[in-house]
Amino acid sequence: MARIGAGAGIDSLRQEVGRLRAELDGLGEPADLPELVESANLLRANDLMARAAAKREELLGAYARYCEALESTLLGVFEIQSDLKEILEAQSRLLGRRSGRPGAPRRGARGA
Repeated sequence: MARIGAGAGIDSLRQEVGRLRAELDGLGEPADLPELVESANLLRANDLMARAAAKREELLGAYARYCEALESTLLGVFEIQSDLKEILEAQSRLLGRRSGRPGAPRRGARGA
């Protein structure tokens, strides 16, 4: 059946994804500073690209966990839907048996 508390897990994963996206966006672009030599600028750009790549990896991991949590929740919803369908079918059979009894008043029958 469905797992209790799945909504809180999904919410925390959604917040983690948002935090990682904000951190990645906050890294910005490498800025060339004219007073530094070319090799220093290349080192700074390389460092920024390495940090951005690490954040992207974290973000992809968070998205994967988020998708897994959503899939798990969706499976729970489908299980509940199936259970409800079975209950409805059982109730319909019971109602059908009751209305099929001899001497039971029928709906819509007019009294003479």
